[in-house]
Amino acid sequence: MNLQITGDRIHLNPAIKTLISEKIDQQIGKLLTNFSTDIQIASIRIQKEKLELFKVNFDMTLPGKKHIYAETEHILLESALIDLSHQVEKQIKKYLHHPWFLSPS
Repeated sequence: MNLQITGDRIHLNPAIKTLISEKIDQQIGKLLTNFSTDIQIASIRIQKEKLELFKVNFDMTLPGKKHIYAETEHILLESALIDLSHQVEKQIKKYLHHPWFLSPS
């Protein structure tokens, strides 16, 4: 999956990028194996909020103009990414199991 990561008030060091790869990219990528890589484009934005909270959002559009969006806040970045991954997985699974969905070619 082509994941575009941006940070706001946070330095995206290699450890954070690895964490994002493990918790988001690899997990979500498993669900999208039937799609060509050129449509597997998503963006993640990580913001460091007041009170030391991490606010993380995920944005992606799948064929059929299905918009996948999730947002979460947590004091630990890893926990925020895990929660975000669960939200996105649920939406993608619902999309893939919708009656009108045909396997992409």
